[in-house]
Amino acid sequence: MSPSTAQNTDEVPTAALQSREENLQLNSDRTVWGHFSLLLYSALAVVHTFGLHLLLYNNMACAKSRLRENSPIELDESRPRPRQDCEANLTALNSEIQFREQWDRYMTWLVKAWSIICTGCIILLPFPLGFFQIPGIDGNIYARTAVLSMLICSGIGLMTAGFYLQMASKFKSTGFMKEWMKASQGLNNRHSVDFWTCLCLPISLFS
Repeated sequence: MSPSTAQNTDEVPTAALQSREENLQLNSDRTVWGHFSLLLYSALAVVHTFGLHLLLYNNMACAKSRLRENSPIELDESRPRPRQDCEANLTALNSEIQFREQWDRYMTWLVKAWSIICTGCIILLPFPLGFFQIPGIDGNIYARTAVLSMLICSGIGLMTAGFYLQMASKFKSTGFMKEWMKASQGLNNRHSVDFWTCLCLPISLFS
């Protein structure tokens, strides 16, 4: 083997190793940036909702089914296949019924909360207009900003809560229930943060 051929043979593994190291470094940088962007996004969501989406997540996250934790199918794999499939279907059906009942209870509470938000916003809306009749409010920038903020938040809260009440049937649908089950896995992605932020949007506007 000539010296030039041996040198080329040594350069091939070296180039491949360098390329692999560059790819690992690039993936590491992407992972760090992904964690940082998610942390920043979550912090903005906390500011936007006053942390209410975290409260909803802690109290409304999908609970694990008891039938799924100690499934007889997982404990005993030596059973006949037809019986195994039958038990699997029964377990899945029972789990879906449990999740449906749980989501229906949460939706009943949310609909009541949105109705209360609508009533509260309707009560609050006339107050900013009345405050503008008080002498000195227009000349004080802080008071004017506070009154305008109350007016804007009350108006948007009323429209948002009313829209949510009109879309209550969509929130109760199976598709939305599946989104709830996905978002209950943890606040480790933007989809989950957006889901819980969306649910508490009328409440955060009213706050």
